[in-house]
Amino acid sequence: MELEILNEEYNYLNEVLKNTKSDVDYLKEKLMELKQDKIIYQAEYIRAGRSGDPEKIKKAEEDVKKVNDRIKYMKGEADKKLKRTVALQHRIDGKIDEIRRDPEIGGQIDIALTKRYERGIKKANTEKEEEIKNKKKVTDFKDVISNHPSLQNNVKGILTASVLIKNFEKELKSLENPSVNGQDIEYKDPAKATELQTKIQQATEKGNKNYLIIVEFARKNGINIDDIISAVNKIIENGPVLSSKDPNNISVDVMASFAKSEQISNKKIKGYNKQIARYEIGLNEINGWKQNNIEQTEEQTQMVTAEKPKWYQFIKRFKIWNYQRQQSRLNDYEATNQENTDNTNQFTDSLKWGVVRDAMNIQQKEDMKIANKIMKENPEEYNINDLGDRAEDNEEDR
Repeated sequence: MELEILNEEYNYLNEVLKNTKSDVDYLKEKLMELKQDKIIYQAEYIRAGRSGDPEKIKKAEEDVKKVNDRIKYMKGEADKKLKRTVALQHRIDGKIDEIRRDPEIGGQIDIALTKRYERGIKKANTEKEEEIKNKKKVTDFKDVISNHPSLQNNVKGILTASVLIKNFEKELKSLENPSVNGQDIEYKDPAKATELQTKIQQATEKGNKNYLIIVEFARKNGINIDDIISAVNKIIENGPVLSSKDPNNISVDVMASFAKSEQISNKKIKGYNKQIARYEIGLNEINGWKQNNIEQTEEQTQMVTAEKPKWYQFIKRFKIWNYQRQQSRLNDYEATNQENTDNTNQFTDSLKWGVVRDAMNIQQKEDMKIANKIMKENPEEYNINDLGDRAEDNEEDR
């Protein structure tokens, strides 16, 4: 396959499509302006009719006709451009399909996506385990302070100080007036800035005193000091729950703050479970039916009479058929090709072409769409319905 030529055609079509869409947007904007003009001309026509002046009426009629003709022309041009975008997108999709049907490139895309999904699973598992550890630290410390009211007051002092510091720093930031050199910071109200800086220092000292008391308690009771500090910092990071938002009397609900932090962890863990499930299903889409599931899926295809197949099952069957067709073509290619080439290096080189990268990303989107549908129908199987909170996906481009 001449990837360079195919990529040039693909890039050209994308550029034309981009320009055509820009033309459509321009025409739509002009149509809106013309419709507004039409309202004005119609009002002028009504006024001319009331005046009874034949010349004014004739002029107003001509103006209304001109704007109507212009609107008709613009609509026709916009429709032509829209039809062209559809045709261009169809040709672009054809280039992508050509890449994906190629036995070499299609197979290497599967290999690349397999590695991508495996990296995604590994990263999500690592982050999930870290979040589980963080949640446990918060839960363990919550159990400790539940039996020690005085310790709760110390935690409350730390959390209250953190809220005050954040508020004071925000107010101080609003007073900033950067100097000409862009380095030294000057304040619009120096006296107020000094007052805020003093309050920040006082709140910091108050928080540190409470920290020291908690650390001493941990030392005497054989509790891991780092775990306690980590738990408190995690609650500060997640945002303490305020029982009073009066700026002159900030009050923190300690136990509610712990509960909020645990809920946020639950959402994150559930999100990681969803990530892992997506990638695992993606791996199955790539590899499962290629190995030992082809015959089983074909049997299921023949037996589907009592239940209407799901849409993603049709996609899977197409993939099986397409894979078998690719394998046949690839076997023919390998039988006639006498050179011992490095396919991995070839595919690495092919990734410099946008059409190949886009084909791989489109396949991933399809895999993830199927994964989301499967997870929605089987939440318990994929461990995403066990924490009781709506999940945040924590999804990143990996």
